[in-house]
This record gives sequence, structure tokens and C-alpha cells, in this order.
Amino acid sequence: MDIEAFSITKRDLLKLSLNPGGLFSYYEPPYPLRFAVILADPFSTPMDGVLRAFNQECDGIPIIGGMASGARQPGETALFMNETVRARRLGGRCVRG
Repeated sequence: MDIEAFSITKRDLLKLSLNPGGLFSYYEPPYPLRFAVILADPFSTPMDGVLRAFNQECDGIPIIGGMASGARQPGETALFMNETVRARRLGGRCVRG
């Protein structure tokens, strides 16, 4: 089993929500993909469009996750990827194997 980390910036998430068929322009999941775990900043992530993109491009693959919560206003939410703090974006892990 392999696990691959990824993140997509706020700017790219907005573009992706307008063009769900363009997921692979921003991130190409490893195959064969078993499932993906996604956590997103609730203030900057258009989840309807993001989920539409993953469902369209990764049809039949389970997506697990939620919103990184606890913040009261934009800019207070942080996602950690290894030793790096990432703000205003979506972060996740894809599992294959």
C-alpha cells in the first residue's frame, strides 16, 4: 500500500470548481487508487465543485474527509503537510495498492 500527499491552492480550487473535468491539470491521483482522504479550508474551498471534479475524474473511488474546522474567520485555518503549514487550500492523501 502506497500513500501520496497532495494539496491544491485556493486559486486552483476556484478554477477547478468552474471546470470539474480539469482535475488532472492540478493533481493526477496515482492508480490503481483505492480511496482518497481530503481535508479542506472551509473559507476558501468550493467543495461542491471539488467533489464534482473528483467524482467525475475518479469515478467509483471513495472520497473520505471533511472540513478543517475550529476557525471563526478566513485565514485562521491551517493544514499541515509534513513539516509545512498550508493555508487557504485543500490537502489530502491518496491510497493505492
